[in-house]
Amino acid sequence: MKSKLKPFDYTLFTVVIILYGLGLLMVLSASSHLGMLDYSNPYYFFIRQLLFGILGIVVMIVLSRINYKI
Repeated sequence: MKSKLKPFDYTLFTVVIILYGLGLLMVLSASSHLGMLDYSNPYYFFIRQLLFGILGIVVMIVLSRINYKI
């Protein structure tokens, strides 16, 4: 049985990326001072959030391709 992939939802992906970017901006502005004090790196929390966010987006794309109607 051949299963066809549904077309990618670019609108949803764009909204997720915009919200993700705004969230990164907020994390950077809210935690740069604390990162500098605790870790000597003002971008510590930003980089951490960025890496986990990218991982989450990759997982979202992979899971969106799985056929859940078995």
